[in-house]
Amino acid sequence: MKKLRLSYGKRLFLYMIVLFLCFSVFIIWQQNIREKEIRKEALYKRLNAYALMIDNYASWQKGNDDSLRLRVSSLKTCMPDELRYTIIDSTGTVIFDNRSDFRSMENHGNRPEIASALIKGSGISVRHSATLNKDYVYYALYDKPIFIRISLPYDIAATAILSSDRIFMYIVILLFFAIMFLLMYISGRFGESFRKLQKEANIRAALQMENEHLKLQRKNMRASIKRHLDVSGDGICVFDPSKRIVYNNASFIRYLNVLLGTGTLEIPDILKDPLFEEELSYIDNVLKSFQIIQTAYPIYERNIGDDEDSLAVRIIFFCDKSFEIQLLKR
Repeated sequence: MKKLRLSYGKRLFLYMIVLFLCFSVFIIWQQNIREKEIRKEALYKRLNAYALMIDNYASWQKGNDDSLRLRVSSLKTCMPDELRYTIIDSTGTVIFDNRSDFRSMENHGNRPEIASALIKGSGISVRHSATLNKDYVYYALYDKPIFIRISLPYDIAATAILSSDRIFMYIVILLFFAIMFLLMYISGRFGESFRKLQKEANIRAALQMENEHLKLQRKNMRASIKRHLDVSGDGICVFDPSKRIVYNNASFIRYLNVLLGTGTLEIPDILKDPLFEEELSYIDNVLKSFQIIQTAYPIYERNIGDDEDSLAVRIIFFCDKSFEIQLLKR
């Protein structure tokens, strides 16, 4: 009987080890899959943030290649040294690249990330760059009529983002051997397993906190941009394609009161005021002839008044048919 009980105990011990081994492998596999997805998403958001920054910075110059190159090239002091960014027009022709001579670069219309961005609005791929002879992670953002392509070297930094962290796997392996030896003396105690699961929960919680932190950073960035516009000395008022006001700052109201001789804190329907009859005619003409892909409209500007307190009215159209009216102190 004693021999049978020992054999049964050994078999039970072996079953528990096999069961725990299978459980550990499954946890590592699931964790690696989940962690890779989280890290990929973090990389995509990082590249998309750079693309949006470049796109917003160059939005006034779309269609004017020389002005666009001059404006975008000034961004290099604000970007990481390893970052490469390229601007491509709707035909696939490279019109700017911060690392190479764009005039000697071939057409990029058949690049995977460009083809994907044309359909989905954005695309990403990992491949070898023939121009720089290095592997790169490419991310393309399509904001008609141009593509903003961001790329990072697929080196140790990019690989660390895209590959899973093996520390968790090493922890699980060590934990497996620790519990294996523990089960040799105390069968039925699974305290180490619960502690392992708690570690996993803590890692997931830490990753969730990191995501929330990224969301908060983006929210603060948007608030900072709005704050900058609010305190700008230039009067700014943004209209949607239906000529409804979507944003204005305090300087715009102040300058408008000077022009109209009023003291209101609310913006009246300025496009119906006789003072802006010429601007309304210009806006209507542009909206009637607006095309999605076209050369940029010339910036409209008119001075009002001849004295030292004269103001200038400037109108700028954007690619979605929205437009901005600025009141500038002369």
